[in-house]
Amino acid sequence: MRLARLVSRGADHHRSAIALGVPSEISDETRSALESVFRGSAKRSERNKSLPELMASITDLQWESLIEFADAFQVDRNPPWYKAPTASGFAALLGPQRHIVMWRQEHFEWIGRLVKSLHLQETDFVVFTTPGLTREQEIWIEKYSLSQFVVSEGCDAQLDTVWTERGRTLVVERAVLVLSRRKGHAVANRILLTILAVAWFAAVLIG
Repeated sequence: MRLARLVSRGADHHRSAIALGVPSEISDETRSALESVFRGSAKRSERNKSLPELMASITDLQWESLIEFADAFQVDRNPPWYKAPTASGFAALLGPQRHIVMWRQEHFEWIGRLVKSLHLQETDFVVFTTPGLTREQEIWIEKYSLSQFVVSEGCDAQLDTVWTERGRTLVVERAVLVLSRRKGHAVANRILLTILAVAWFAAVLIG
């Protein structure tokens, strides 16, 4: 999390990683994921801005709250994974509105463990599903303890989706995590949740 803050302030991520004791491959992965997330969700007119410019809306107070929130949790770095996560892999699940889109087994596993690790509650977010969700996807929602967050009504906005297979295939049947805005909470909006998740997946990689 501290590395992400330094990157947002324009610091060199390699030098920052050395100062923080973060392995260089993790610093590369973290910066790449942040770049993907912020550039991918930026307005077309803003996509040529630098990463620090794209992250400039995050205040010092928000960073301090986010770091304090993250420091309170331990990351289980060696659980048995169906497929081990990466920060860039997580970034690929984010749509234009920073909804988190899940359609494969590993996605449900990654997000289920993230939610459990951060002790996120039903008041923090909801999960919407498409009408044609497959039976396998329904099983994965149950298996990775996301069923309590699923709601069938109340989504007036368009849910994000993503392109996969290098942009050749649009994901149709999916579950979509949408954060509930909570003013004053450390994870008050989708931007902050995204940064927190990138940092969490990078921490998992350290092992």
